[in-house]
Amino acid sequence: MKKTTKATALAAGTLAGLFAGTTNASADTIFERASQSARDNGESVGATGEVAKQQLELKQLIAANKYINPQGLEGDAIVVGKDMTLDELKAFAARVRQINEMLDELDRKGTRVSDTSVALPTNKEELDNMLNSIYDQAEDALTKAKKPKSEGINRELLDSANRTLAKASATQTNSETGALGNMREITRAAHDSAQEGTITSNKVVVDDKGRPTDEVRQEKKPGIIVDTTATSKVSTTTTVETPITESVDSNEDIIVKRDKLLATIKAAGEHNRAQVAQSADYKRNALANIASSNAWLQKEQDRADNIQTEIKKNSTVLKTMENYRTESLAKLAKARDLVAKHEKLKPAMKAKILEAITKAEENLNASVVNITIANSVKSIDADFGDIGQDPALIKAEQDKASKAIDGVIEKALEDLRESNKEAEKAIEADIETNVKSIDGLLKALEKASGATQIDENFLNTRPIYKDGTAAYKAMIDKALKQSELSDSIFTSETKDWSGNVTIKQLKTDTPVATAAASEYLAQVAAGNTNGFGSVMVPSKNINDFATAVGGRRLANSQTFAGGTQGLYDYIRKNYVGHGGLASHPVLKDLKTQHIDKVGAQNVFLMASDKPTFTFKLKDSFVYVNEAGETKTADTYVRLHVKNFATTEVKPLDWPHAKTLFLAYMSIDPDTGVVTTGAGYMFGIGTAGWGTGGTGGNDGAGGEMRLGNLEGDPADNGTIQQFMSTGFGAPSGFSNDPEWNQGLYLGVDVSVSPEAQKYASHSPLYVSDLDDNQTLYMSTDKKSDVILPNGGVYTYKSWIANDDGVREDATAIKSEDVGKASANNGILDIDNQSVMVFGGADNPHLTPKMFGIGHDGNYQSIDISLFAPFGIVGQPTVNVKTLETTLKSFTLEDPKAKARTQGQYNMKHVTAQLRPGHPNVSRIPTLRPALKVEEPTIVNKHVASGNSIAIRKLQDAATRTSSGNSFVVRTLEDVKRVSSGNSFVVRTFENKSVRTASGNSFTVRTLPNTSTAAASGNSFVVRTDNKPTLDHDHHDHDHDHSSK
Repeated sequence: MKKTTKATALAAGTLAGLFAGTTNASADTIFERASQSARDNGESVGATGEVAKQQLELKQLIAANKYINPQGLEGDAIVVGKDMTLDELKAFAARVRQINEMLDELDRKGTRVSDTSVALPTNKEELDNMLNSIYDQAEDALTKAKKPKSEGINRELLDSANRTLAKASATQTNSETGALGNMREITRAAHDSAQEGTITSNKVVVDDKGRPTDEVRQEKKPGIIVDTTATSKVSTTTTVETPITESVDSNEDIIVKRDKLLATIKAAGEHNRAQVAQSADYKRNALANIASSNAWLQKEQDRADNIQTEIKKNSTVLKTMENYRTESLAKLAKARDLVAKHEKLKPAMKAKILEAITKAEENLNASVVNITIANSVKSIDADFGDIGQDPALIKAEQDKASKAIDGVIEKALEDLRESNKEAEKAIEADIETNVKSIDGLLKALEKASGATQIDENFLNTRPIYKDGTAAYKAMIDKALKQSELSDSIFTSETKDWSGNVTIKQLKTDTPVATAAASEYLAQVAAGNTNGFGSVMVPSKNINDFATAVGGRRLANSQTFAGGTQGLYDYIRKNYVGHGGLASHPVLKDLKTQHIDKVGAQNVFLMASDKPTFTFKLKDSFVYVNEAGETKTADTYVRLHVKNFATTEVKPLDWPHAKTLFLAYMSIDPDTGVVTTGAGYMFGIGTAGWGTGGTGGNDGAGGEMRLGNLEGDPADNGTIQQFMSTGFGAPSGFSNDPEWNQGLYLGVDVSVSPEAQKYASHSPLYVSDLDDNQTLYMSTDKKSDVILPNGGVYTYKSWIANDDGVREDATAIKSEDVGKASANNGILDIDNQSVMVFGGADNPHLTPKMFGIGHDGNYQSIDISLFAPFGIVGQPTVNVKTLETTLKSFTLEDPKAKARTQGQYNMKHVTAQLRPGHPNVSRIPTLRPALKVEEPTIVNKHVASGNSIAIRKLQDAATRTSSGNSFVVRTLEDVKRVSSGNSFVVRTFENKSVRTASGNSFTVRTLPNTSTAAASGNSFVVRTDNKPTLDHDHHDHDHDHSSK
């Protein structure tokens, strides 16, 4: 039985500790000892049923003694086991009860005893001392109370004194009514102020776009809102009832105490009158402040209403837009009338112009200034606080609020003025453009031809005109007038063999401008209303505006020492034959058709080991946009030197053979035509030269195609490096195919994108088709070709595309087989000229490949490009819909609020005299009480070794799953112990108990229905004689006696 003894000793030794460490436990709780982790978590632990017994006694003690933990008791609580033992607490509780019973007796004898309980100290010594002191006081008071009452009091005198006191008290009852009446007057005034119509608002109405109108709308609004909640309560005026009862011992005592009590009653009356007077002052202030606040609110409302006038005054963009719209619509009405009366305009052209006018009118009417409310300005929202305060203080707050909103409004107006500037700026340029477009339409319609053209103001900005030759000025003036053609001058129109190219013929030597004007009429009939622009170079010196595009060439005259002359001399000097300096067609054309004609300083020359050259002609394409403004754009020209078969030039079949490509440009100063030439030169050196690829685009479009052209990668070196191994003139190759592969010069022209719709219909003028040269153009797209009557004929041919595949083409050949200079001062459609347009049926589609070629031993071609005929186009108008945003603001209506406040405390003193005990203490006595911490319920699972578990009654399940467990249960449960070295004690009937581990010890005190020991080394003790005991394992000891 060592285990039983040991377990009993453990339980007994830990009762004090368990009880001392338990707080807030209830009587139906059984404690448990858990592992160290349970203690760390602040969980209570216990040992045996003895603890439960003491806890139950504590619970019963608290419940039985009303002086322990009475309701509302505050202070520190006594912890049993910490501050004192349970027995000590029982002793103190008995003393507290005794003292309170003594106080009850004192109360019955006339000594007033308080109903309030006071918590006694938790320290035993302090508690003992205090109880002794209270007991002595109570005992002394009881002794005095047992003495007899005073004798000889005059009853009539006493009654008279009490009647006098009652009469004096009755005069106090009317004070509360006076204060309430004052508060009711304030409430009525506050109610009237809150009604709509106290303040009147006259607002300027704004339209659906947020713009102020001339309409005014009246609104009715409340005045100051006064919250009277605080003074509408029943408790606003309170009366403190003060009943006084005085004990008297003699007639003299009656007189003295009567007079003293009358003085107290009088003082209460004076206090009440002062309270009523204070409420009357509060009412006067409140009514005055409500009236002044509403007058002030009306003034601020008027200011808020007038803010729309200020907004309108500072929103000048609204007036700007309105004036622009009104004036522009009037001009368009005039233009509409001119169109109707115009004699030269064709019906189709009139219809197009009227359609444009209608669209312009629609866009004008759709133009708008959007007004967004960027700021809803918080207006006055005053809170005056107490409405009954000094009116001077309310006036100061009103002035302060008005001054504050002054700054807010000024800031909002400043933001509006800034937004107005931005809104004006946003449409300023567009208004100017639209007005120019409308004015341009009127100007064109006032002409007899009804055509659009550039004017002398623009021409004077171009050096080639302003400082140019007399011949150029005369030619331009004539060209601009010729472009105002109103009737077609074509003599015939036929389709070529492909059906896509329309051949239009006119009289020989017809000016280019006249031919363009005639073509324009046909384009208009097909729906083109954008007109034609033309290449009008700004200067007679090509180097003023032309640059190379792409990588570095072998040589560029604009950077080469000595310019074009220096570069020409350098090439010619190094190109030698057996007899000294050799001649070459490329060098000859460069010299005779360019350098000798205009001077080397006016020629742009490039040398390359690649066959492609790209030039950018800055500000050279002139057009008039839809707004009637004259504009310029960049023109790009790309030349591609090929053989006559339209494939890449093949080098000579000879060691160290080289090919040098040249391209050059200049301006005919009398016509402004761009003359360009290109070719190739064969040479022999002591070492070869790698070209690094030919680059470029095999196809060359003859139209003004859209977009910028990019140049080629840089050459492999410089012209000096190219020439360093020699560049001798070949001889003896006249019968070689490479020597006789001919020349095809592909031409590709584009205009920068901003001018695309004005360039897509513009003609490409090509002249100097001499020396039996042929112009080739692909026929995959529709186009118009203008030729002179006779002298030029067409036939079917082909051009090789980028992949070397032949595509159909139309060939245009001049019957003039003579050789002439491209810089010839001629700007007509003659036997060496042709104009190519985008087709009328599909004006945006133009030939894909375009170039001039010659077969045989032919290595140089010069041609004239472009014709500065100004602009041709029917008058039109384009008015952009304008929209801008003005960030405005609104000013909220002013508001004000206040509230009533105040408490009026009346006093009602009643007094009475009565015979008393002269020696009895009249000091109210407080009742002592004990505050004790009650036990709490602990219900824990124990999951570690060496556990002691004491469970709450009727726990559904408790398990200990570790070794060395000790379990005590108080009621029926189904329990399992599943670890080694378990010890189980049950005090009531258990229907089923199982121990499933080794070294178990089980004690039961009541019959068990079934017990099974399922592990080795189990020890079971029962107090009854069971008929059956099942044994499932070995080494079991059984004792069937009550031990």
